[in-house]
Amino acid sequence: MERGEAYLAHHGTNYWHALIAEERRLGQRYIGENDSVAVIASYAPRGNREVQLIVKDRGNLGDLKEKQAADLAASIVKILRCYKGMGVNSFNLVTYSAPLGENPDYYCLNARIISRPVFQPFYTSDTGFMERFYDVWVIETLPEDIARQMKPFFAR
Repeated sequence: MERGEAYLAHHGTNYWHALIAEERRLGQRYIGENDSVAVIASYAPRGNREVQLIVKDRGNLGDLKEKQAADLAASIVKILRCYKGMGVNSFNLVTYSAPLGENPDYYCLNARIISRPVFQPFYTSDTGFMERFYDVWVIETLPEDIARQMKPFFAR
C-alpha cells in the first residue's frame, strides 16, 4: 500500500489502473475483465499458472458491493474452469486487501491464484530446496502461455 501511495504521488495515477491499462495494451499477459475485475497472468509469478485478479474500484474485501463480489466470483469460476481443463485439481487463492473501511485512491483489492500439483495416490511435495533455502521460485509455466489458455474462458 505504501508503494501504491508513492506511485500515485509520483505519477499522478493509481498503479493498479496503470498496470491493467498496460497489460491490456500489450496483450500478452492480459486475460480479460468484466465491469469490476481485471484478470492478468502475473509478470513475475511465484507459483505455477499464477493469475492475478484486480478489483478496479475497491480497496478492501469487506466493502465489496454486491456487483463487485459477483464479478470477482465469476472471474474465479472462469479461472477454475480453465484449471480443470488443464487437469489442475488443487490450488491456492490469496487476497490482498486494504484495512476494512479503507478504500484509498492509490490501492485496489487484488487476489492471486496458483495451481498446486495434481493429487496423487502418494504424497509429493510441491516445494523444493530452491524455494525453501534460497527464496527462489521454480516456475514451470510462462505467464504468456497461461494468458493464451485462459483468454477463451473470459471471451464467453
